[in-house]
Amino acid sequence: MKIIVGHSNMDLDSIGSMVLARCLFPDHQLVASRHIHPVARHLYNLYQERLGFLPAVQLAGRRVERIVVVDTRMRRRVEEYLQHLQEMPSDILVFDHHAEDTSDIPGAVVREKAVGANTTLVGLELLRRSVTLHPDDATVALSGIYADTGNFTHENVEYADFQVASLCLQH
Repeated sequence: MKIIVGHSNMDLDSIGSMVLARCLFPDHQLVASRHIHPVARHLYNLYQERLGFLPAVQLAGRRVERIVVVDTRMRRRVEEYLQHLQEMPSDILVFDHHAEDTSDIPGAVVREKAVGANTTLVGLELLRRSVTLHPDDATVALSGIYADTGNFTHENVEYADFQVASLCLQH
């Protein structure tokens, strides 16, 4: 089994990042935190069927060969998923826009870029690969970009945030 996880207490950027990561890795299963930020709960409920999240408790007893972690590189923020695994997979890929943080996930390969939203970081890879988005996935991703950039008003907003938002709007 291959999975995609975000940090505990999933917010809009975490969910948007996970959705775009699934576009990169369609054979991976999205796994939900048992905690969802109140603002993100509405979007999660609206798109629940499309998103198809697996509850973290259902990882128990399953062999996980690969984990894609989004929007964090800190083990404590993904511990609720890891606690269900019998062993850590050797293949761990992290997409995280928090450049000031250090990774403490053993063996993780970290892809990072200082952008306003983590969804942007994953979306840049979609742009590079010319991946087409489903309209619902584009909508969820765009909400993550809007949320983490403060509707493009935060100081950490970069040109890349607008590029990926444009990609989402096109779909």
